[in-house]
Amino acid sequence: MTSPVVWDHAYAVASAAAQTDSLKVLDAGAQNPSVPSGPYWLIETASSRGDRAEMGSKLSEENGTIWLHLMMPPGLGTPPALAFTKRMSDWFRKAQDGQFNNLPEGLVYYSQSDDPPDLNQEGSRVRFSVSFDYQYRDILV
Repeated sequence: MTSPVVWDHAYAVASAAAQTDSLKVLDAGAQNPSVPSGPYWLIETASSRGDRAEMGSKLSEENGTIWLHLMMPPGLGTPPALAFTKRMSDWFRKAQDGQFNNLPEGLVYYSQSDDPPDLNQEGSRVRFSVSFDYQYRDILV
C-alpha cells in the first residue's frame, strides 16, 4: 500500500506540472463520473514492496511506482503528447532536486519509464504513460 506521504507529494507535483499546460490530474481511485473533453492526466500508484528494512528495525522501507497516464483525444497527434509527458518528467526531476517545495524526508524518485500507446486501442482516448519509481523510508512509531 502506498504511504499517504508519497501519494500526497506525487499528486501535488503532478498537479503543478499539469497546470502549466492547463490540464487536470484525476485520481483513479475517485472514479470520476465525468472527465475533461480535452487531454487530462490520470494518476495511480503501485507499491511493489513494503516492509521493515531488516528484522527488528523500526525503519520501514516501501518501494513502488507512481503512474501517470496522459489521456489524449484521438486526432491530436503524438507531438503534443510528448511535450506534455516531457514537462511531467521535468517536474518530477525538479522535485527530486528539491526545486518543488520540499521533498518529504525519506522519499526518493529514482527512475522513470515511458509506455507508448497501443496503436490498436479502441475508445475515446489514446493513452501515453510515464512512471516514476520511488523508495520511501519511514520510522515506525
